[in-house]
Formats: sequence, structure tokens, C-alpha cells
Amino acid sequence: MISQDSIVFLDTECVLCNYFAHFIVGQNHKRTIQLAPLNGITAGKWRLSAGNHKGDTVIYLKNGTFYYRSNAVIEILSDINWLFKCAKIFYIIPKKLRDYLYDFIARNRYKMWKDKKKCLLLDAQKKKLFLD
Repeated sequence: MISQDSIVFLDTECVLCNYFAHFIVGQNHKRTIQLAPLNGITAGKWRLSAGNHKGDTVIYLKNGTFYYRSNAVIEILSDINWLFKCAKIFYIIPKKLRDYLYDFIARNRYKMWKDKKKCLLLDAQKKKLFLD
């Protein structure tokens, strides 16, 4: 059974977020991480929304703790599967610098990935990973 203690909240309108969602679903073999839209019902229950946070922010809820921006990405990667545990090494880079890079990519994501769409077509088992 999946615990609701590991939820990735993301912007479902963002092409980069959709690529990241595909990556998470593809690599999350133990199915321990669920995904939810930042403007959805689950996010509302946690009082998260695009209005409270920048729409270009990935938020990760893990064991009752919220991680934002670069911290969220590092924690998500390290929790996906054993191959990505080494992502924690990025914590040696100062948070200010990591978040600057994160914000730069977030601001320019439509320029970098324009005209690229990726639709999530999932089997029934993978659909269980998505919350409203």
C-alpha cells in the first residue's frame, strides 16, 4: 500500500514537470511516491496551491516534511530507487546556488522545451500513483 507521506506536488501544465512526472513514474519501481497537481484537491488539503507558492515550484512531502525547489528534486531523486541515492551529494552545493539554478530553469522552461508535449499514458497500476 502506498503511503500518502511521499507525494510530489507539481504544475501539471508545465512541460518540464510532465517530463519529471514521467521520469518519477518510470523509475519509482517500488511505487512509494505518489504525484498530485499543485492546484488539485490533495494539495488543497495540505493548503498548497499555485497561489501560495510559485507555480514553477516542485514540492515534495516526505514523512510530514515539505521540501521545496532544489531540495525537493534532490530528495525525490534519492527516494526513487537505489541508483539515485547519490543525488544527496548535491547538498554540498550551497542552497542559494542550487535554488538560483532551479529558478533559472523554471523561468526559462518554456523557451527550452517549447513545442514539446508529453502526455502521460499510464496503465491501471501506474494511475494509482496519481492523486486528485
